[in-house]
This record gives sequence, structure tokens and C-alpha cells, in this order.
Amino acid sequence: LPKEPLDLPGLKVLELSCNYIKSVPEDFLHGSCKLEILDLENNEIESLPKQGITSMLPKLIRLKLKKNKLTEKEPLYIPKFILDLQNLRKLDLSDNNIVSFPSPSQWRSQFIQEIKLSRNKIT
Repeated sequence: LPKEPLDLPGLKVLELSCNYIKSVPEDFLHGSCKLEILDLENNEIESLPKQGITSMLPKLIRLKLKKNKLTEKEPLYIPKFILDLQNLRKLDLSDNNIVSFPSPSQWRSQFIQEIKLSRNKIT
């Protein structure tokens, strides 16, 4: 993915599934303030942008990250980028390297309806 901002203010859905993406550059999602659905399933993603970008994604309600290589250490267990999404409703983190589940107080969104964490390393 390019390191420069996507800068598509009208974009609502971005599907980049089934590629060979290893990380999402810090500035890539800048200028995409209407983005509602981000699909990055079936890649090789090990890292996501830092949490600062989440304030620029106020409409992101669905995040699909199934079949990647995501992991995070204690106490978060899930990348901070995800935890800081304020309007997230549906999250799929199935088939990653997640080892535990973050406490409810760590989630910024109060609107979460669905979290999928199947086929991880949760004990």
C-alpha cells in the first residue's frame, strides 16, 4: 500500500481482501472520513496504524481483519487502533494470533454488536 494518504473523502467501502498486505501505513487512511467498511481479510497484516488516525475515521462501523497475523501483548491483546474506533459495530478478527480478550473498559466504542475471534490462540 502507498505511504501517502488515500485522500478519498467520499469513499464509504474499501475492500483490499485476498492480497499480500503486511501492514497499513500510518497515513494511508487519511482523508477518508466517510469510510464505513474496511475489509482487509486474507492478507498477511501484522500491524495497523497507530491509534491517532482513528479520530479521522468517525464513520467506520465495520472492520474485517479475518485471516491475518495480528497480535498484541498484554494488557490490550488487540491492536490499539481497533480499540480506539469510536463507532465500531462489527469486528472480525478470526484466524489471527490473538491470545486473549481485552477488558470492556478498553473499548472506546459503545456500539459494538458483533465480535468474531474464532480460530485464534485464546486460552
